[in-house]
Amino acid sequence: MRNEFNAALASRIYTARKSARMTQQQVADAIGVHQNIVQRFEAGKHRISAFDLVRLSEAMGASAPDILASALSSHPVQSEKEMGNDA
Repeated sequence: MRNEFNAALASRIYTARKSARMTQQQVADAIGVHQNIVQRFEAGKHRISAFDLVRLSEAMGASAPDILASALSSHPVQSEKEMGNDA
């Protein structure tokens, strides 16, 4: 489930960037990272911290809570107990 959520979040980040009509390089420059980091966020190959999500969102004129809510609505995250991993 977490991988599905990460993929949904990556997709929402990509969509927000495209809606802002920005390139990966423009976003990277705005938040002070290399372009390949933005590419990895969008591909779901690099976990994004809450801090970086807020920075990305602000750079793209988007809302971090909206991006998260959208990702969660399509792939809700289960608790460890729901997944049968409770200790």
